[in-house]
Amino acid sequence: VWNAPTWFLSAFAFALFGLCYALRVLATLKKAELRKAMVFLTLVALVPRLSYSYDLKAWEIFEGTLSAKTHPNYALFNALRFSPFAALLEVVMGAVACRLVMLDSGKPGENTGGSIPILLTLLSIIGLRAVGIIELNDMLVRSLAFIPLWCIFLMRIHRETVAKSAMLPRLLCSPRLLYMGGISFPIFIVHGPIGQLMYKKAVAMKVWGKVLANPQPNGVDWFFGVYWLAVILAAVCLDKFFLQSNKVKEFSKNTGAAICRAIG
Repeated sequence: VWNAPTWFLSAFAFALFGLCYALRVLATLKKAELRKAMVFLTLVALVPRLSYSYDLKAWEIFEGTLSAKTHPNYALFNALRFSPFAALLEVVMGAVACRLVMLDSGKPGENTGGSIPILLTLLSIIGLRAVGIIELNDMLVRSLAFIPLWCIFLMRIHRETVAKSAMLPRLLCSPRLLYMGGISFPIFIVHGPIGQLMYKKAVAMKVWGKVLANPQPNGVDWFFGVYWLAVILAAVCLDKFFLQSNKVKEFSKNTGAAICRAIG
């Protein structure tokens, strides 16, 4: 069964096992070595995505707009985007970024810039791709721009938070945004199944007798708002009645401890 969240979580679980060993190495590195490690990890992650783009002549395609029938090799695309090894590389890049700010000494020279320009750059890339000015496939944009810029953004906003010197950290700490961040994982889990229930023809025809909405040539169908309302309500319920349940927390704690004992 095609289930993107499950595929991603399985790759993420693999990455967490590998991270345990990577952290031992990262803890011994100095800042200059960590920066080199970040460049190396970025290049290694880029290689299979360059190969994918070259082999399929897919430099300019927008994978999110294509189906399994219209994509030149959808199986290869899924193998790349849900690759356990790729997930490990990107998780370790995040750990490198964390270690870099951990080694900050508090000197003024370490504050290399604000977080807002990086955030605007990320949003601009999305906008420019949407209007067709940047024509580069998802895999390359992720490796060349989004992951490196996101790491830089996180490091800068961490430094701004510690220094209490900028507006953006205070904005992101508002209660409403903190709550939305808290239910982001439930949203990730439920958006796929609810989307299939409403939009996927094979499922919707059996449940409703028809597909509830289709994309319109002049814009997004109004029913897309209903879909997102259903996703958010389902995420709120999942968070409140399952993830915040004391029984679930206790079960998760005991299971994690048992796994750790089993693997020594």
